[in-house]
Order: sequence, then C-alpha cells, then structure tokens
Amino acid sequence: MLDSLEHGLSDSLLNELVIELEKQRSLKAPQLTQSKNIVKADIPINSEQNRNDHAQMVAAICHHLLNELGADRFGEVGRNSYGIQRSGDALTVERLQGDRQIILQVKGQEIEFANLSEFDIQQFEQA
Repeated sequence: MLDSLEHGLSDSLLNELVIELEKQRSLKAPQLTQSKNIVKADIPINSEQNRNDHAQMVAAICHHLLNELGADRFGEVGRNSYGIQRSGDALTVERLQGDRQIILQVKGQEIEFANLSEFDIQQFEQA
C-alpha cells in the first residue's frame, strides 16, 4: 500500500469508483406524488445543480481514495496534481500544479466552496 502511495493510486481503483457512482446516478428516482403536480423530469437541471453534482462526485472519490489509503492526506507538491486533506467530516481538495489553490471544500454533505474547472472534473472522472 505504501508503494502505491509513492507511485500514485491505481487507475483501476478510481475507475471502479467512477463506474459505481455513474450507476448510482443513473438509477431512477421514485416519481413525486400527484398531489404536488410536479414530476422530477419537469424541473430543469440548472448549472448550480450540475456544479453540486460534480462537487459531490469529486468529494466521494476523494473520501474513497483516502479510505483505501488508510490516511487523511494525499498528494505532494511536485509529485501529484492534487492534494487531498480530511479532518473529521471536512474535506479539502487543492490543485498543486500551476496556480496552487483550493478547488473544493466540503463539510459533511454540504459544499462550502467549489471552484472546479472542467479539466479538474475530467481528471477525477477519469481517475
């Protein structure tokens, strides 16, 4: 396990997680009751919801990664693209290359800050 930490995590492990998350997202939600006169499909998906979905996906991948490593930190400047730190139920993801900056902060299930670029999202989806 320490060797995999030094050389980066296996892509297959992260790919399995992404596949499972996509399966969960594709499950149909139960239809809302007729008394509300609203069907979930009639509610437009806005960019805010899309942003939250991506942030939750990245957070889930990061928690899973840290659980697999048995650690609360991952990533080093010069070795990894991203740094992940967890303290209790708080999670922080930082971009370590280029302009080093925090791109995601989550406390419990609440997204406190998300500045994920399309590139960041693609990197975590492909991981």
